[in-house]
Amino acid sequence: MWDTADQTLQILWAFSFFIDEREAYNRDGFGFHDTLIDIQNVVGTRFLDILVGDAGDNILEGLNGADVIRGGAGNDTSSYETSAFSVDVNLTTKVNDGGAAWGDTLESIENVRGSDDADSLTGDAKANVLEGGAEANQLFGASGSDTASYEDSLFGVTVNLTTGANTGGDAESDILTDIENLRGSRYEDVLTGDATANVLEGGAKADQFFGAGGSDTASYEHSLLGVTVDLATGSYSGGDAQGDILTSIENLTGSQNADTLTGDAVANVLAGGAGNDRLFGGEGNDTLRGDAGSDTLDVGVGDDRLVVIEAPTLVQGDAGNDKLFLQGAETFTFTDTNFKEIAAVCGCLVAGCERFRVAPHLSFAPIPYPGRITPCRAFCWHDAGRCAARPIGRDRSLTGDPSKVPADLARQRWCSSSRR
Repeated sequence: MWDTADQTLQILWAFSFFIDEREAYNRDGFGFHDTLIDIQNVVGTRFLDILVGDAGDNILEGLNGADVIRGGAGNDTSSYETSAFSVDVNLTTKVNDGGAAWGDTLESIENVRGSDDADSLTGDAKANVLEGGAEANQLFGASGSDTASYEDSLFGVTVNLTTGANTGGDAESDILTDIENLRGSRYEDVLTGDATANVLEGGAKADQFFGAGGSDTASYEHSLLGVTVDLATGSYSGGDAQGDILTSIENLTGSQNADTLTGDAVANVLAGGAGNDRLFGGEGNDTLRGDAGSDTLDVGVGDDRLVVIEAPTLVQGDAGNDKLFLQGAETFTFTDTNFKEIAAVCGCLVAGCERFRVAPHLSFAPIPYPGRITPCRAFCWHDAGRCAARPIGRDRSLTGDPSKVPADLARQRWCSSSRR
């Protein structure tokens, strides 16, 4: 059976299956070869199955039987949500027991989804997402930056990483150990962090986030609509941010839509995500990350750090010694001269000579980009079709000519010895 709603293949026949999403064919319990097209998730049989994911984010559920679950290159989940009994899954020791997890072998699995009974789920050194389901669960994050998820809870949850008191919905009586981040339900949640850096995501409805002592982030990554969040005024609207209350939150992560994120007087990290975002740092030494989309970045007062990824971006430096990091975009426009340094990230995939307007007294420093598929490109002053300096290596830098004015153009070019 193929569920077109979530691209899930469920095997209904009573024989073992070998499913490899990386291949064009697979072998079923009758010895025949099956073709899978646009399948992300697989549910096996009650016998011994071998399920292998692809480069995407897969959800693999083997059901009963000692199954082999290989996640592939993506961010993959092993699910036991239909198990008739509680499960004990440990990604660190590789020992899995109880219910449908008995005898399973999990490889390249980052996330685990438990049953509706009391489960024990343990992560590993990676960043894991652990979801226990109903009943009193024990979630052990291990050494990565790990998330306890309640996104499928039928009621709102109250989870407190500081006191360990967890109530409501699927969080009732849960025990969380070495968990840094929380993902709430579709209902009204109250999520509280601890002294570490926490990421809190509430989902829909009016949620309350309490950051506690660390440098904490309110995330709207999965909001279906764009959000407007202002830490300075305490106003939150649009998408999953509607009606939220944020306390002791320093950082914001937007949705995949057009967001407006505004910081306050402390050091904020604002990440827009995809979409045409507007990021306003305000006071403090802020970091603004444009990501995909045509974004507007305005850092305000302070020594700020801006990261521009993949798309045309309008940047306003304002007061302070600001640094701008560029990667992959074709056109940049700067509206003032308050940037102290611009760093060129190698490995851009855009062909030709990209242009951006510059301010005087800027230094250009190359940053090695591991795994680049093209030679390192460098930013250099352009003068009558010739590069104004010798090639830039990984350990050398190029400083702009102070005699230039903001109207001058700099181009991203191949700075070879023949063009010095």
